[in-house]
Amino acid sequence: VSERMPSLSDIDTTCESILSALGSHVRTQGEKVAYTFLKSDDERQTITYRQLDERARGIAQQSLKYAQPGDRALICYPPGLEFIEAFLACLYAGIIAVPAYPPKKNRNADRVLAMANDCNPSLILCTTETCRNIQKSFSDAVEGAVVLQTDQLERPGTWDFSCLPDVKHDQLAFLQYSSGSTAAPKGIMITHGNLLANERAIQSAFGHDKSSVVCGWLPAFHDMGLI
Repeated sequence: VSERMPSLSDIDTTCESILSALGSHVRTQGEKVAYTFLKSDDERQTITYRQLDERARGIAQQSLKYAQPGDRALICYPPGLEFIEAFLACLYAGIIAVPAYPPKKNRNADRVLAMANDCNPSLILCTTETCRNIQKSFSDAVEGAVVLQTDQLERPGTWDFSCLPDVKHDQLAFLQYSSGSTAAPKGIMITHGNLLANERAIQSAFGHDKSSVVCGWLPAFHDMGLI
């Protein structure tokens, strides 16, 4: 429990985007753990701020070989750190992220295909684990979309980050689609400024500070789980 209620001064309010905040963390506490994924009772995966930043930038650089800033990318991942890497990579590349859950044994395929038909993605980002189901379920039906397995990309050291575009506060960051349970999924346009405003509201309401640890269980493609 925090001994004080922090103010908004604990967050850099000059940030243009979440990426600016991530860069600040890399400079000041790059080796600190950013995320821990509890895969099971006995297995956990961790990533530091520096590793996350390098990984996201690398995926962004590779994604720009197949898409341009302003294009859409479906990000279809099971729970884990790979989703976070890919989401931030889209922000770095100026590619509009479209969070989705990968089809499993033909389940959820109709919803994701409806999203794809609506947003016309140039990329489908996934892992090797989910690639087969994606290709079997709907990728062939999404004309022109390249399936990119981000866990197969080369590691840092050979990536050129100079190609990454500047990100603006009012620039579109991602599309958040409705569940589609009562009608076709509908996408809501979220800017980098919207994302920051929501983060600041959450920080103010819950009283988070630099020592806080947040445990989440909601799916990352869901709006509450993602933010």
